[in-house]
Amino acid sequence: MGNFLELEKNYGLLCNSSDYDQARNTAVGLLKDRESKDTWRRKCQQVLMEKIDVTGFLLWFVERYPESMNDAVYEDMQCRYANQSEVPFPDPSR
Repeated sequence: MGNFLELEKNYGLLCNSSDYDQARNTAVGLLKDRESKDTWRRKCQQVLMEKIDVTGFLLWFVERYPESMNDAVYEDMQCRYANQSEVPFPDPSR
């Protein structure tokens, strides 16, 4: 349920209504809007830019295991400590 709330509130990708007339009016408005297709495409692209490809990540992780474990931990720590001058442990590739 949380993913639907996020898509609705953060990205405007869902229109939720329990009122039939309101739902119908929203649908008709979307169909009449000539820019609707481009608008929704941009909204979808925004979500995809902000989220990871979970399937792609899992494939990468499994295919490269156990090295991927070190890489993933190191990348995570780099993100967490991005504003600090030094990551608390060395780069595993060195």
